[in-house]
Amino acid sequence: MTFRQFIIAAAPGALLLGAAVTAYPAAADPVLPQPQRIDSLTCTHGSTDTGCPAVPQGKTVIITDEGLFPPSKPFQDPPGGNFLATNYVNLKDGFGKEIKNSLPSTPVVPYNLHPAPVVTNVNPRSPRDDLDDILMILRGKKGKVKAPRRKHLIQLALDILEGEKQLSKPGLDTLSEHIKYQTDSTMPNLAPESRARLIGPLLQDRAYAGFALLHYDGPNKIKRVTPIKDAYGKVIGGNVDITQVWYDNHIEADTALLNPVDVWDVPWTMTFKVRVLNRGFDDFSPYAMFTDDPAYPDTGVKAPPTPPGQSSIDWKPWPPGLPSFGIDQTFFPMSEGTQSVFKIKMPPAKYWHLTYTWGWRWHPPRVQTTDRATKSIMGKTLVRWETDVFGLDPRGSEQSKLAAIGKIGDLAPAKRMWNTFREAYKKPHGPAAKKLYEAAWHAFQDWKDRTRLPRTYLAKGGVRRGVEVDKDADLTLLYVNNTIYGQFTDGSVRLFSKWQKRGTALKVTLHNGDYFKHGYVNVDLVGGARGWSNQFKSSIKVAGSGAWFTFGRSYWSMNNPKPIIIPAAKKPYGQETADTLGKHKVEIQLNYEPSTRLRFYQFDPLHHDVAIFSVH
Repeated sequence: MTFRQFIIAAAPGALLLGAAVTAYPAAADPVLPQPQRIDSLTCTHGSTDTGCPAVPQGKTVIITDEGLFPPSKPFQDPPGGNFLATNYVNLKDGFGKEIKNSLPSTPVVPYNLHPAPVVTNVNPRSPRDDLDDILMILRGKKGKVKAPRRKHLIQLALDILEGEKQLSKPGLDTLSEHIKYQTDSTMPNLAPESRARLIGPLLQDRAYAGFALLHYDGPNKIKRVTPIKDAYGKVIGGNVDITQVWYDNHIEADTALLNPVDVWDVPWTMTFKVRVLNRGFDDFSPYAMFTDDPAYPDTGVKAPPTPPGQSSIDWKPWPPGLPSFGIDQTFFPMSEGTQSVFKIKMPPAKYWHLTYTWGWRWHPPRVQTTDRATKSIMGKTLVRWETDVFGLDPRGSEQSKLAAIGKIGDLAPAKRMWNTFREAYKKPHGPAAKKLYEAAWHAFQDWKDRTRLPRTYLAKGGVRRGVEVDKDADLTLLYVNNTIYGQFTDGSVRLFSKWQKRGTALKVTLHNGDYFKHGYVNVDLVGGARGWSNQFKSSIKVAGSGAWFTFGRSYWSMNNPKPIIIPAAKKPYGQETADTLGKHKVEIQLNYEPSTRLRFYQFDPLHHDVAIFSVH
């Protein structure tokens, strides 16, 4: 089947991802996708564009154009009319040039983009494990602990929340000694091997140390690809190391923003060091998104110079490429208590848009994205968006850290834990401390699951704080702690099952509980409108889930290229009032069928990292 691809130029003021104004023909090729659809119509209060309805203040209506395929019923008659035939070849860009490393899998070589991972053992104990035990001990649920040692446990909890690389040794010693004593007294006949599994990890260093639960340190998670040169000084490749920890429904990474300018026109590698902790078992499946060559159709476009040693805040925006394709780069099972090192082959960096790591077994919210640092949104690079909020170096001093954490909204479960632990540290025993430990326990329960909104609670002065589900919306989202909590009105956890065919309206109510602006973008990530295909691969024999979610290659586009901004929350003047939250409503008329892999991808383009709430 031969298709002609039409690609749209970027409009000023958009997200620089491809807002429609003009169509250009690309090189005809049987591997290229269907023509890219024309951009959606965005309507706000006072819009005069033809086709826009009357829209009240505080709301945006997005009307997508028709999908590129005849109407179908992908969930009743899968895989649907937007499913494309698989071509086991690399793709080509708008100039007809082959894009190396754009084929993730074939029937002959199922893992086409990386060698076998190197696997070693790590301590499987997670932040959830340690916080759970700390709070159970402080609440008197696991025996008594002497008052002076409570401070050690509280300091350990604060270190975990703040992401200290060196966790409190007195806190770790107190935790391990207390649990060891309780184990010996309550389970004296415990088999030696069982006791070793229970006690052993308590005595080891934590593999998660340095990864903050409070998401205040984005400016410390910015990297640049290291180029590799031949004997003559010519760049022939490059590499960046990215460390992640997986546990429960969390993925935390040490790289949120990346500048690959030094490998603009050569293939390179991303080396992922993935530490899988308790309840983190999953398949490693980074989905990388790519644009067309930024020089298409303007052949004069080149990468901006980024001199060696230049500070990240001085990096210049790249010219935007036009939306093209995305691929699952691998689909490899990982076991708890291990670190797997994957060396992923990448196309030349001029095509790279971002890499979205998602855990299929718990998605959402097990997600994390490493984005291109040189993207520009509303005149600022992503680096600027981070540093303007959190400072140049949030971890540089205690003062910088506290100022950065102060930007995180007090409604955030992680921030609520942090606030109560800091208060309890002043006087760690007595009735007041007991109430604080209970409040921290409830916040801990909310932190564990962001597929529902955190519970509302009574603050000082009897003021109720929090967000209720909007019964008039399909989905309510709350931005706090630089991430997104969400809850469906119909009680679903991860599914917008209402969307079966084109013409469905999605209604989302957005709340911002952080003390800085957030943005909202909705993406047709895996080709509902432009098409998607499967690549060969099954991991059943090695306990993976490849039979249900195999490798994919799809053609993405934006439902709203220009971000919708949700105003910052405002702190109250006194304890008698609650924060005034930023709020906005969005309605998206989806005039194409979804992909059966994923319906849509929602994220904050200003502070990406883990601020994501994808929906199946």
